Amino acid sequence: MPSPEADKIDWDDLRLCLAVARAGTLSAAGEALGLSHSTLLRRISGMEKRLGVTLFVRSSNGYTPNAAGKRVIAAATVIEAQVHDALALVQGRDTAMAGVIRFAVPDLSGQALMDIVRLFTDAHPEIDIVFDVSQKPSGLTLGDNHLALALTAEPPAGQVGNPIGAVGFAAYINRELAEAIDNAVPAWIGLAPSLHHLPVARFDDQLSAGSTRRHVCSNVAMQYAAITRGLGKGVLACAIGDADARLVRCSPVFSDPSLTLWLMHRKELRGNARITAFHRHLLRHLKLGRPLIQGDLPAHTPISLAQKA
Repeated sequence: MPSPEADKIDWDDLRLCLAVARAGTLSAAGEALGLSHSTLLRRISGMEKRLGVTLFVRSSNGYTPNAAGKRVIAAATVIEAQVHDALALVQGRDTAMAGVIRFAVPDLSGQALMDIVRLFTDAHPEIDIVFDVSQKPSGLTLGDNHLALALTAEPPAGQVGNPIGAVGFAAYINRELAEAIDNAVPAWIGLAPSLHHLPVARFDDQLSAGSTRRHVCSNVAMQYAAITRGLGKGVLACAIGDADARLVRCSPVFSDPSLTLWLMHRKELRGNARITAFHRHLLRHLKLGRPLIQGDLPAHTPISLAQKA
């Protein structure tokens, strides 16, 4: 039976439970929420005490919801969706060209977009962009983001998407390293198994055949840094590799025909002036930059998406 304190459970408590259930550990959930491990432990324990039930099974592998926890999390998921929908409807009527835009974008893709974003913020100085690094299109559905860029088969439910096209991938090497080693085979800078769910991982395996896999990175931004600094060669999106004058493309271009780059926004936000303007700005530049994104430009001709547009 719930304790008399059960009526003191609020949305913030449920939000913490959702974060723990999704992350699997207090540390990961705390990092996502900006809370310390001890604070999150105290808050979850306090919620369980007020409810009079245990919500999670604690183990060396982390936190797993038990039967009671699953019921609470199912209810919290419904509430979360209702809260986001309500806020989105309110934001959708906002006609001010000022405020915050939350943009979910894959880690390394953000680098290719920064010139485009700067052009927009220069024109609209009262708009602030919050970047959320997300490798999955669900980052828009499950979070507070307004727009998202993702390589996926189709937009998730609740999102309106504009297809940009295929994304080209190829192997790249530091220009000076390529000239120094002549005909020698450089070391391969690979992606860690934890990144094998990413589209680029398929080409990492394919393009590394015949090379010695010496270095491994668990972050695509770190891999990019290693390639540009001359530790070896590795696979990159052509929009990144071809735009960097330090790099040379050293393989054919590959793409996955089952995946398309989509620019998406929440359907409730169609009437929001700043989000609509940012969406149109991004879409125009991305469509003009399709040859760079798809790897259709000649190799060794560095150019940014903003310059192309």
